[in-house]
Amino acid sequence: MYIFKNSFFYVVAFMAIFGVVACVDMSPTNNFAPFDKIQVSNVDLTDDVWDGHAISYGGYRGDQEPGGASPSDAEILEDMRILEKKWNLIRFYNSDEHGEAVLRVISSNNIDLKVMLGVFIFETKNLSGNDLAANEAANQLNITEGLRLAKAYSNIVAGINVGNEALVSWSFFANEPSTMIRYIQQVKAGLSTDGLSIPVTLADNYAFWKTADGVTVAAELDFITVHGYGMWDRHGIATALTFLDDQVNAVKANIPNKPIVIGETGWASFATDGQIFNVIGEEGNEVNQRTYFDQILAWSEQNGITTFLFEAFDEPWKGGRNACSAETHWGVFDKNRKAKLVMDPYYPELSTDAQTSPSYGGDECQPTVSANLNLAFRSSVVTQFSIDTPTMSPPEALASISEGRTAYEGSSSILFSHAGIKPGGFFADFAPVLNLSNYNNIVVALSGVPTNVQYFELRLESGDAGFSLNILSHPSTNDGDWKIYTIPFSSFTGVDFSSLDGIGFWHPFDRPTHPGEGNYVASSIFIDDIHFE
Repeated sequence: MYIFKNSFFYVVAFMAIFGVVACVDMSPTNNFAPFDKIQVSNVDLTDDVWDGHAISYGGYRGDQEPGGASPSDAEILEDMRILEKKWNLIRFYNSDEHGEAVLRVISSNNIDLKVMLGVFIFETKNLSGNDLAANEAANQLNITEGLRLAKAYSNIVAGINVGNEALVSWSFFANEPSTMIRYIQQVKAGLSTDGLSIPVTLADNYAFWKTADGVTVAAELDFITVHGYGMWDRHGIATALTFLDDQVNAVKANIPNKPIVIGETGWASFATDGQIFNVIGEEGNEVNQRTYFDQILAWSEQNGITTFLFEAFDEPWKGGRNACSAETHWGVFDKNRKAKLVMDPYYPELSTDAQTSPSYGGDECQPTVSANLNLAFRSSVVTQFSIDTPTMSPPEALASISEGRTAYEGSSSILFSHAGIKPGGFFADFAPVLNLSNYNNIVVALSGVPTNVQYFELRLESGDAGFSLNILSHPSTNDGDWKIYTIPFSSFTGVDFSSLDGIGFWHPFDRPTHPGEGNYVASSIFIDDIHFE
């Protein structure tokens, strides 16, 4: 879908199978809800009163990302000037370098915004030994920094959020409820010591707040922060808001005496992720994003629930830098700070005739290969077998290949990005062929495999013979963020290892066998240190 915009009308062109073009008049004077900054004398997230417009913010642009390069103060100031025009509150997720810079910029430039300050909590639930100690130390540092920033900017900080989606069953940062309660109590004690009365919350998916553990954790909080996305739960635009409303009512029934804030909800302007696209198709678009914005704006005010829209700006680092995933298209402004359709009438100075979201089937979301597969092999193997740049067949199903930013061996790896829509992967040919007669096993290091992926295919070929198997079904050892799989050559029926001429990786799938019933999973998997034993 492509959106053509000017100051008088909006034409949305849908190219259907038969070439039909449907034009919809979306004049901002007739169809856009009023959206003006609200004058709020006192932001209080604990009073069950709507505190004005709120939005989640991450300022990372281009190659910037958490743990890497951070936005400059000038870049943050540009963002804050944009947001203060219409919003009252912003939320960010950690008390790190970026978080401190946001507070500093708001304070030093008298920006009219209040902040829900994040204290990010890393996984501790499934860890032990050095890994547990490292994450506990990181969590303690974040708590210390959060308390320091809350004290330094107490006139700006309207609330402190300890942990983000750390308790829901599918959490990528899993913690036990008792652990999160310990962290919450630690933050509240620190605030009390500093003489601060800033309210404390924890943000998690609605599903957690509907449990008995949700009741227990809520008892420690000044208010609860709920996340809910109709889109991620496979609802189209027609039922997305009703779905959120139902979940909020269920949370209220489970925890009846605690103020509620919506910490995240929104609608992506583009989404090829399998769990979304396979159900609602191309409903992830800018027209529906605008519709959801209008709906949630009215719902929030009518229900007296402060709601942080997700999110302000598209962030390229998300979703494994897969530009075709929903993860990179939740912003109401694009990555270049241009207004998408939803913001166009309110920010005419940021309007553009350029495309602000990808087109389904457009060139920007076609598979790409932008890295040398040599990066996935152990350096000594590349030298020993004179592995030249393997010829890589174009990947399918939006499965792109790029240079990984993390490595198990050497300085780089291969990043395999799959959109999760349909079967797909890539294949590479060796020239000259590899003679592995003196070896018995292939070893592969993987990182970043989503928790719901149960099948990831490795295929080896020699001549006309080839065999595919599920890497994840074989024994592995853990080394930090990496899993090291050792697979006997005998598992590859029919392959002649005296003349191996091809290797491929395919099909991240949520069942242990493929093909079959199940779903492809949007994935960003790092592959490295391939060698032979």
